[in-house]
Amino acid sequence: MRTFQIVDLNTRETLGPYQIGEITVKSVIVMKGYLSKDSPTPIRTNIDSEGWLSTGDAGFFDDQSHLYLTERLSSVFKYIMYFVSPSEIESILQQHEKVLDVGVVGVPNPETTNLARAFVVKKGEVSEKELCDFVAAKLPVYKHLHVERIFESQRKANPNEVPNVPIYDYIYKKLCNTNMQSSTKPWVIDSRTGKEVRFCDIDPVSKKIGSALTRLGFKKGEYLHFATYETAQLYLVQLGIWRIGGVVRGCFQNESAEEFARQISESKTRFVLADEETLPRMREAVASLDWKITIIVFSNGPVENAVTVNSLMQDDGTSFPVKVDIDPDNDIFAVANTSGSTGLPKGVVQTHKCAVALLSKTNCMPFFDQQSVITPMNNFPIGVYMATIGSIANGCQVVHLGKYEREQYFDHLLKYKPGTAVMYPFIAIWFARHENLDKVDLSFLKVIICSGAMIDPTTMNILAKKLPHVEVKQLYGLTECFSIANTEDLPGVKTSVVEGKEYVSAGKLTPYVRAKIVDLNTREPLGPYQIGEITVKSIIVMKGYLSKDSPIPLRPNIDSEGWLSTGDAGFFDNDSNLYVTERLSFVFKYIMYFVSPSEIESILQQHDKVLEAGVVGVPNPETTNLARAFVVKKGEVSEKELCDFVAAKLPVYKHLHGGVRFVQNLPKGDSVAKMKHIFTAPDPADPDDIPNVPIYDFMHEKLCENKKQNSTEPWVVDSITGVEVRFCDIDPISKKIASALTRMGFKKGDFLHFVTFESAKLYLVQLAVWRLGGAVRGSFQMESADEFARQISESKARFALVDEETLPRMREAIEKVDWKIELIIFSNHAIEQATTVETLMQDDGTAFPSKIDIDVNSAMYVANTSGSTGLPKGVVQTYKSTVASICNPKHKYFFRETIMTPMNNFPVGVYTVTVGSIAYGCKVVHLGKFAREEFLDHLLKYKPGNVLIYPFIANWLARDERLDKVDLSFLKLLVCGGAIIDATTMGLLTKKLPAIRVTQIYGMSESTTLSSTEEQTEVRLKENEGEWWASTGKLTPFVKAMIVDLTTGESLGPNKKGEVKILSPMTMKGYLSKDSPTPIKPNIDSEGWLSTGDVGFFDEEGNLYITERLSFVFKYFMYFVSPTEIESVLQKHEKVVEAGVVGVPHPESTNLARAYVVKNGEVSDKDLIDFVAQRLPSYKHLHGGVRFVQKLPIGRAGKLDRAELKRMAIDEK
Repeated sequence: MRTFQIVDLNTRETLGPYQIGEITVKSVIVMKGYLSKDSPTPIRTNIDSEGWLSTGDAGFFDDQSHLYLTERLSSVFKYIMYFVSPSEIESILQQHEKVLDVGVVGVPNPETTNLARAFVVKKGEVSEKELCDFVAAKLPVYKHLHVERIFESQRKANPNEVPNVPIYDYIYKKLCNTNMQSSTKPWVIDSRTGKEVRFCDIDPVSKKIGSALTRLGFKKGEYLHFATYETAQLYLVQLGIWRIGGVVRGCFQNESAEEFARQISESKTRFVLADEETLPRMREAVASLDWKITIIVFSNGPVENAVTVNSLMQDDGTSFPVKVDIDPDNDIFAVANTSGSTGLPKGVVQTHKCAVALLSKTNCMPFFDQQSVITPMNNFPIGVYMATIGSIANGCQVVHLGKYEREQYFDHLLKYKPGTAVMYPFIAIWFARHENLDKVDLSFLKVIICSGAMIDPTTMNILAKKLPHVEVKQLYGLTECFSIANTEDLPGVKTSVVEGKEYVSAGKLTPYVRAKIVDLNTREPLGPYQIGEITVKSIIVMKGYLSKDSPIPLRPNIDSEGWLSTGDAGFFDNDSNLYVTERLSFVFKYIMYFVSPSEIESILQQHDKVLEAGVVGVPNPETTNLARAFVVKKGEVSEKELCDFVAAKLPVYKHLHGGVRFVQNLPKGDSVAKMKHIFTAPDPADPDDIPNVPIYDFMHEKLCENKKQNSTEPWVVDSITGVEVRFCDIDPISKKIASALTRMGFKKGDFLHFVTFESAKLYLVQLAVWRLGGAVRGSFQMESADEFARQISESKARFALVDEETLPRMREAIEKVDWKIELIIFSNHAIEQATTVETLMQDDGTAFPSKIDIDVNSAMYVANTSGSTGLPKGVVQTYKSTVASICNPKHKYFFRETIMTPMNNFPVGVYTVTVGSIAYGCKVVHLGKFAREEFLDHLLKYKPGNVLIYPFIANWLARDERLDKVDLSFLKLLVCGGAIIDATTMGLLTKKLPAIRVTQIYGMSESTTLSSTEEQTEVRLKENEGEWWASTGKLTPFVKAMIVDLTTGESLGPNKKGEVKILSPMTMKGYLSKDSPTPIKPNIDSEGWLSTGDVGFFDEEGNLYITERLSFVFKYFMYFVSPTEIESVLQKHEKVVEAGVVGVPHPESTNLARAYVVKNGEVSDKDLIDFVAQRLPSYKHLHGGVRFVQKLPIGRAGKLDRAELKRMAIDEK
């Protein structure tokens, strides 16, 4: 007997007759399940607990219980929220007399999920449009077939009619047509300095400047690069440049000297222009380049080694060229910088012809219809060149605000009374809601033009309501394409609703512009009201981007037919009005859904307590991103109120799952993309859940839970001495040692400083110190007595622990401090003026304190940094931070087997192993003095399940010929820590040891374990900027991270490299300092973010990749060189076992890259130099050569000692 149900596709509710849903069946003849190699019994993935089999077919019953099969569900697709049946559309098309056969599929589309597309075999003449219309007449809109559209400007213009003249000739002729060429009326006013340039100054003064520049050697085609806050006289300098066939490029004034130099290098500029504020950085930039550059400066007095603009303006004009042959089609007049919101600013090349085309039709630029315009623009974006040429052509005065300051904006309006005000959206948002708007007389203002980004409908409507006499217009353009659309011909504010959201129109396409809206995935052109990427084709599209590596501008976003991909999403309505919905780089995903920040912002702007809002996607490994709002409020409103406000108006995937943060101001840079991108763990944990108990109590309770407290199994084995400590020794013997230390005067808060090669019994001494509320610190055993003394001075330690090898230097160190220090020693016999550890272990335990109140925020241990950037720093970790590190449930994978570790006994990792091995009842084999030739012997002797290795061990092990000859079947896990392993070595290990998991952990002394690959079943590699990197995995619980730009400090999104910053309860208390009573925190900001000093990036799934230690990077000329990048290339050579690269100081090039190599066969230095040269750009070549060595120096913490490599290089030099 069979029973059937029809269930709703979404709710799974049972449906009645004639209702289509999924067919489910329950029967004795239903399968037992599917075979699976991973399950001993058949799996029943599509059979529920009551035995109902989901068939995957859609259908319905009639009222007589006849079953009708309508569709295979796997072929059904979604359009937005609607299910679309391909067979339904196919059946309609089959009715058309010209259709022989047809198939319909859903083409993925991020805005609508899918679009229906038909593939048709026709039997007569029929067009695509006919069939689309045929379907549209019979089915609802979501089942339509969508057609290509190219949108044309309704302001017709023929590109062949654009005057073929240089830009200056064109605008000056226009000026003469307005009879303004002799006018003493101000043309440009710099509101910051009060300087004015008159219309009558334009021709004679720009000619003088052109003449003076010619005397200085300026030639046609050369560039002038400027970085200045000056505006008025800058316009004259630009005109002077254009008149002699030159090019100008400006730079954001606050850029670094390195960025000035980078941009100058792209254009090979021989002339730069600065003011007194930017001059020092410009001089630094010029000094870093290897050609002569003339510096020009805005200054009221003479400036050493520079030419003043005043002196140019006083030239007699006699050197002005008689004739300059300018090719308007190909000669460049300006390079405008992009905003840099997606990386470093790119230089956009615009020709004379582009500029003339822009002005040749009056409705291209509605800025200059009034007698004066006020603009807050800086002096280097594309808009400033439009202002320069447009204001001359139309005889319009320009008031330039220079450094925009909000509190002075109304004062400037009332002082200069402009007819037109240009505003960025953030100004318009504030202006529309300002209380002064109702109190001042703005009757002189006729037009407000919003540009730079799209304004929200609420603000547009507020402006229209409060200023009914003012036309509020939008202008849409790009650095790459001047002006694309404007609302010049639209009366009032034009809006349209798509997918439930209201958008403000950017107006009609400007003359010469054609546009397509293309699907984000398929690149298929879309029709009206369909959102996709805006692409444009026009005579005013850029020539390309400047590149120092190419003699001609690059055009990566312009296809072979000349279509420019704008990077903006938008749509057209039926009247060919353009609507820009979003910058594509700002759109983010929530699970599988695309989320538009501007849509959420526009909702928030409707709340009467919201002044401004910016929304970003905060990366989250489970949902990809969470929407978070940064809000400037203008009254009392809570985070919950705003979250609820959004939730009431938008679907769940657009809710503020990332919360709301209230701020005083939004960042006014290129975009709200400058807000923080914060990465979190896949299973984030609440720091408030960390037990507030001392570490010994915590781990001993865990030990008892594992029933190991009385076990006679070895806990720690010292492979050097053979000494073992059992689990049953932990509690009684550590108590005895603590009692003995108490008799010696050890008190809560005291430090014990140790320098010994011992490991097993050292663990017991550490436990005793922690039971007393004390702290421990270890030193590298080979340090000098002076270094021992320096470290002891930092902690004011009164107890020191040594062995017979380190005793003489410790005695010498003790002599260098001025307080008494009790000496404890590992020794089998009595030592004069010292207490042996054996003596401590034989104490009767009666002096153990009955109660100790331990402050969990006090120091528990001080781990030394590796000293790669100087002397080792003492990192203070607390009882609380250590408990937090062990609370991570993911540690179980590491501590479930016997662990073998080559770590020394003083870095941060050894403390993690100490407490973790107790908490999880795990045996530890400590190698102590690591000897490579004994490593495999120890493996075979102790047969550990898990092994910790450093990269230098991994490099050697992966290439050791014995690896294929020994039985390592006992080994389950190789964990690489201490530094980042290269992708080649990771690949070799996984290939040679396929049954063993190879994982990475990333951590540091300052914040213990930060990420690990323990959940990855295979090595995850990722390409970034041409190099492959191995992932260090996902963040551990309690950890949050940011990637910040090395120059700007701006937080970056996925796949962008920058410095890794961390926020975690496991972060250190600070560094010990003998000059401070409390630990110092130079690399932790006021919010608790730790700057790691490591460079890396996250991918879209929240996996972290560490690419470089910042302190290892060096410069070759102006370029930064990554040693690890060169090392990773060398590791790919079959004859290279290990490689270390350093920068060797050089007076001409700053540094030269030199490699120190351990080889395993015949290979010459030239072979390796060529090998690198074939794979990396010139500045990363081994200009400093190759040196072959027997082994690379290994530092205190088991890492490559780059400081020693550098010393070797300098000594050799």
